[in-house]
Amino acid sequence: MLNPIEALRPFFETASLNPHGICLLWRPELIWTHAISDVLIGLAYFSIPLALGVFLYHRRDVRFGWAVWLFVLFIMLCGVTHFMMVWTLWNPDYGIEALIKAATALASIVTAVALWPLLPKAIAIPSTAAMQARIDERDAALVEARAAMASMVRMEEHQRQQSRLLEEVHRSEARLRSIFENAAVGIARVALDGTFLEVNESFCQIAGWRREELLKGGFQRITHPEDLDADLAHLSDLLAGRIGSYTMEKRYIRSDGRSIWVDLTVSLARTAGGDPDHFVAIAQDVDEKRRSEETRDLLMREVDHRARNALTVVQSMVRLTEAAEPQRFKAVVSGRIDALARAQASLSQRQWQGGWVADVVAQELSSAAPREQWTAAGPEVELRPEQVQPLSMILHELATNALKYGGAFRPDGPGGRRMEPGSTRRLAADLARVRRSSGQPASAPGVRLEAHGPPGHRAGGAPRSDLGGGWPASRADL
Repeated sequence: MLNPIEALRPFFETASLNPHGICLLWRPELIWTHAISDVLIGLAYFSIPLALGVFLYHRRDVRFGWAVWLFVLFIMLCGVTHFMMVWTLWNPDYGIEALIKAATALASIVTAVALWPLLPKAIAIPSTAAMQARIDERDAALVEARAAMASMVRMEEHQRQQSRLLEEVHRSEARLRSIFENAAVGIARVALDGTFLEVNESFCQIAGWRREELLKGGFQRITHPEDLDADLAHLSDLLAGRIGSYTMEKRYIRSDGRSIWVDLTVSLARTAGGDPDHFVAIAQDVDEKRRSEETRDLLMREVDHRARNALTVVQSMVRLTEAAEPQRFKAVVSGRIDALARAQASLSQRQWQGGWVADVVAQELSSAAPREQWTAAGPEVELRPEQVQPLSMILHELATNALKYGGAFRPDGPGGRRMEPGSTRRLAADLARVRRSSGQPASAPGVRLEAHGPPGHRAGGAPRSDLGGGWPASRADL
């Protein structure tokens, strides 16, 4: 059986063939003219499909891209044939050249066969001018819609114009009706006496009433009493011709009793003779924006008030603090400012809603002494916001005095200490004032505080306390 390679060998045999240059008698002017021309043609054929390939790579949305790729293959094979023609000027490899031409012929046939069925579809693709015309048409429609909205008030005047414009007026009314019903803002036509003549769905949703309920009455019925006089004054100016339109923020009372803020713009539609005919009102819901502004203003006023109050307290502390040495003065003032800061932090955590006596006690005494050196017991007593800061300062003073004098004790001879008689009484009096300011009885049961003397402290060699034995202690009932 004949080997396929051996069978094809004669096809590629070049021994009996002459290069193409011999046909040109090896004349240099002919040889180089053919060679240079074929090289340039081949380069051009390679450049064109390369450009097409780059284009298709970046524009993958191009329709019939596969047909362009057929052209890329066909043109590249044409370029290869020209390069092969340069080669055969000096080398008689006509078998290889024949295969390349056969491949080029196959690609050409496939491309040609695919091109003709594709031609009607390509022709059907809209041209750039046609697409631009469609875009212009849509833009014109959008401009027309905006213009129709601006001319809504004047449209009824046009109804009384010359009869030759009647058909155009009817078409405009149809467009305006669509805009009126589908507008995102509330639109209402209102009679001169305030009765609603017509409202769109957005107006019903903003005002919080059904359409039939609104058409039974006037805007006076749903306007907040505090805003009605200002609204009526604007309408009077509008009817008198002193203003052409007005804008105001007012409140509507919804059917559920809740009030809502709206931004209202009102203008006057006139007859063809210039007489007032009806009002046109456009309402936009600004309730959330208005309430956010009110909350912001309230917060700013509250922050300003509390900042001024804190500065006043700090100034008073600095003025009233007495100390023989600068370091002692600094320590006392810093401690009092820290107590003020803790009170402010406690109020902030509770969103300035006040606090509890037990929390303030634990916070201040824990900052001054370990937990085992004091106890607090009693029912919960709630404080108003303005009471938290004074109580914190009172407890701070108690705690610092307790540390300074050994649990409200003063030195009493060598190695001995005694209770400061007025310390707990002053604390109880201060707390009674705080209790009275909150509207509670001064003697109501509250928190009991006990400050214990340090372990190991003895008076005269034995434990002693003015309260009757045990470690010295200071107690205050709040």
